[in-house]
Amino acid sequence: MGPVPQFPFPGRTFGRYVMYDEIAAGGMATVHLGRLRGERGFARTVAIKRLHSQYARDPDFVSMLVDEARIAARVKHPNVVPPLDIIATEAEELLLVMEYVHGEVLARLLGICVRRGEAVPPEIVVAIMVGALSGLHAAHEATSDHGEPLEIVHRDVSPPNILVGADGVARVLDFGVAKAGMRATITHDGSTKGKISYMSPEQLRGGVVDRRTDVFAAGVVLWEMLTLRRLFTGDSPGQVSQKIVHGPIPPPSIIGPSVHPSFDPVVERALSRPLQGRFATALEFATALESVVPPASPRQVGQWVARVAGDRLAKRAQVVARVESSVEEGTPPSIPSLLAVGSQSSPHPLVLTRPLPAFNRRRTITAASGISALGLLVWAVIAFAPGARQPPRAVPRAAAPVQATPPPPAPIIAPLPAPPPAAEPPPPPAPVHRYKARAIAKRDCDPPYAVDARGIRRIKPGCLAQ
Repeated sequence: MGPVPQFPFPGRTFGRYVMYDEIAAGGMATVHLGRLRGERGFARTVAIKRLHSQYARDPDFVSMLVDEARIAARVKHPNVVPPLDIIATEAEELLLVMEYVHGEVLARLLGICVRRGEAVPPEIVVAIMVGALSGLHAAHEATSDHGEPLEIVHRDVSPPNILVGADGVARVLDFGVAKAGMRATITHDGSTKGKISYMSPEQLRGGVVDRRTDVFAAGVVLWEMLTLRRLFTGDSPGQVSQKIVHGPIPPPSIIGPSVHPSFDPVVERALSRPLQGRFATALEFATALESVVPPASPRQVGQWVARVAGDRLAKRAQVVARVESSVEEGTPPSIPSLLAVGSQSSPHPLVLTRPLPAFNRRRTITAASGISALGLLVWAVIAFAPGARQPPRAVPRAAAPVQATPPPPAPIIAPLPAPPPAAEPPPPPAPVHRYKARAIAKRDCDPPYAVDARGIRRIKPGCLAQ
């Protein structure tokens, strides 16, 4: 795992994705924080897996990345990190887009506990292992589009490949070396795939592997979670292999004084060297663990993760927040708050505080228009309700806002507004003085007749009495 970046560097754009700095690193690839940009401002934070440069142009490793995406896409389970997309870059490089999970891998969590000298609570151990085993069982039971069993074997079950989210859910990831019937690259059973310290005896001998191979590896992980020590170690891969095949496996209660002895028979069965002595399925293994200690709830596991790796998760959350709040090219700006409830500068509890922002002309229908219309409707109902205050007068910009206690908010469902009062009739015109009226009439009757179109004189109306 690489260090947590303190701030996102300017992202690299690949189609509708933007890739930022790395958040984790492994033997063959790095995982970067990414952003999916959709239409009409839709965006989503993702994780982008990228092969190291020495493997990016190797056809075998590229095919392995494609196989990982194809295999994981067939496993639909909440305890498995799902792939979302594959990106082909201009440099003939493939990137695997995965769901971003805010959490930490089990390897780092155990490393922090070792440095602190703090044992993992048994109910937390059971909860994490039951989640990982449930995800493995879903992979073992996966079928093709035609309903045929895929016979998926992860072959690399280990603490770095178990992600414990801040939501308290353990998830299995990295199916890069999985063995399945749908793989594009044909692997031989004699080839070494995975981490040696977590391999089963039949896997080291080059024998046939099945789901019980993953059960053995999960048993190694359980032993190490209980004791906070490595089970199979050595100065060389050969020494590690010898210990796996022939070395003694002490019960975890002997190594860890705080470990309850009831875990010993479960671990012993999971680590049985003969295949017939192991749990037949990962689900059976999980059921046996639940009978020893009831697993912790996801909320309790999330609290444990926050207590162990809270500082690291907080720094990563800041990076994610900055990436998500950054203004990306081609997306509309963030919608401002159109309503200020209980604002000190507004005498009314609901007053529009700023005009609608200038959006891109191509985006004529936005969420802001709906929000503004709803705000105007609510404002109109409350403003014209009986007893409502008069609209506030405009205040000069230079004047300081008046600190006043806002009035109590109007009810959500206000009565219909009262009809406005009837308008008063306009005042009658002022009377004209009679002497002035006579002068006007005398002027109009001089002469008292008018000549029509045929030359005939006709007396003007009103001039007969002049």
